[in-house]
Amino acid sequence: MILPRFLKCWLICFSIVFLLAACGRKGEPKLTTFQPPDQVASLEAVRKQDSILITWTVRSVFNLKGFSVERSSEDAGFKVIAFNSPEQSSFTDNDFSSGSTYSYRVRAVSSRGIAGAYSPVKTVTPRILPEPPSKLEYRIKGDYVEIFWQPVQGAIYNLYKGSEKDREPSVLVNSQPLSEPLFLEKMDFSKDVYYAVRSQYKTELKDEGYISGSLLVSPSFFEPVPPSGIRYAQSKDKVVLLWNENAEDWVSGYRVYRKKFGEAMFTVIGESVVPAFTDETAAAIKTFYCITALGQGSESKASTEIEINPVVER
Repeated sequence: MILPRFLKCWLICFSIVFLLAACGRKGEPKLTTFQPPDQVASLEAVRKQDSILITWTVRSVFNLKGFSVERSSEDAGFKVIAFNSPEQSSFTDNDFSSGSTYSYRVRAVSSRGIAGAYSPVKTVTPRILPEPPSKLEYRIKGDYVEIFWQPVQGAIYNLYKGSEKDREPSVLVNSQPLSEPLFLEKMDFSKDVYYAVRSQYKTELKDEGYISGSLLVSPSFFEPVPPSGIRYAQSKDKVVLLWNENAEDWVSGYRVYRKKFGEAMFTVIGESVVPAFTDETAAAIKTFYCITALGQGSESKASTEIEINPVVER
């Protein structure tokens, strides 16, 4: 069948257009990138020393360019003070004065520059900071250490600790602010610990002041209680000593001292990790024993002496 010339041309043009359309098709256009981002929520503010930390949350950071942070003061309207990346959901404000009132708000901005709704406004009035606590001391109570300090009028407290001598303690110890100037904590007997305290007011902003001086609590400071309940069993050539185990978990062992009749001083004859020791060289004269408990680099005072007379053979 021979087609007319004009029909042949029409079919060729139609085929070319169809092929071009099929190759360039990308599906239905998506408008999600033109939608405004989710509203920023949960705006919070906390003050520590000379900084106010503003934090927030947002349901999704997909397709965000970042967050616009705005602040107003008593004599001015809102102004942009920072623009954060999508991964950074906080801002630290160091430019403020105690006693003045400030308001903050944040909104998300999409990659196309479309801004979402503003967060609820957070308004704060930082107070003059409380004095740092002073005269930090400690008491040993069994396996615990009690840290205490001079109270600050109208303040509550946060206790911090660290393990480095020349670095400010930064690990918060208490789960809630302390209403009393003391805290009891189970001691870590494997290392030195440095403690420090900050005073804080009971305000919405949680105005927390400057840190106190550091207090070193070292396992070497802990002196065990002297062993008690010493008793013995003996034969003609040996003496077995027994005593009560110390209650402190951090006691690492015991040291045994002996003094024979006529000697001026006790001398060390051995150590034991359990509350028992056998003297294999018992003398044939009156002998005295005493025992100490060993801590992490410390030694208790001596126990009460026990006197043992030689076995008399019959």
